[in-house]
Amino acid sequence: MSNTALLVARGIAFHSTHPRFGHLVPPEAARLAQGSVAAARRRIFCGSSPIDRLIVRAQERMTVPGLTLHYVLRKRYIEELVRAAIADGFGRLVVLGAGLDTLALRLPVRAIEIDHPATQHLKPGVLGVDLTRDPIPVPHEPTVYLAEGLFHYLTDAQIRALLAQMRTIQSRLIFTFWEPRNPPNFQNATPVADWWLRRVGEPGRWSIAPEKLSSFLASEGFSLLHLARDDDYHRRYVSDDVPLAKGEHIAVACSE
Repeated sequence: MSNTALLVARGIAFHSTHPRFGHLVPPEAARLAQGSVAAARRRIFCGSSPIDRLIVRAQERMTVPGLTLHYVLRKRYIEELVRAAIADGFGRLVVLGAGLDTLALRLPVRAIEIDHPATQHLKPGVLGVDLTRDPIPVPHEPTVYLAEGLFHYLTDAQIRALLAQMRTIQSRLIFTFWEPRNPPNFQNATPVADWWLRRVGEPGRWSIAPEKLSSFLASEGFSLLHLARDDDYHRRYVSDDVPLAKGEHIAVACSE
């Protein structure tokens, strides 16, 4: 099971009951996230509990300040982007590295979720595929591909191989990426966070400077449609005084 996927689900479950940020988590997403964490036999921290809020804040100070709320905001913005693509006529959604994400379960669209067999047992209906080796499904219709929190952990060659498969049809790709840091991680990650990723066998492998993203995508047959830097989508939902994880941005591209 992916430890980072479980970390995200626990963060969503926690903030769904937070008195200040709970409104940012859709009720169905909250229910599904809580169910996934319970199925993994992990504790669900309660955002309405002052003690649990102190525990989560202390954990994030040691790793990545503002991490779990960042996940909530990232997912909120991505959901808006996916819904916009559906409205534009993209009738199929393929979620790569789906983890414990709930978006495909909540949208009025035909969807395929893909993840490693080690993770998909917690979520029936997910196609177990090793994205570093196996081909991905390529529907014969306009398709939205979502790669949220995935490219970070792949090599440059593996990402280019995935893009080569996606560009064979009319596709819109929504993905997240880290800007450069050594080792790859959030810009405000601590050495403890770097150590933890290595320890669980999920170290960061890929990052790219935002100003180089357009040329990278063009070399693989894609055009950059939209780039939302972390500050852009953070400010969309919360005030500037809220500490958040830094250095993960969201891009939207289309096949040429």
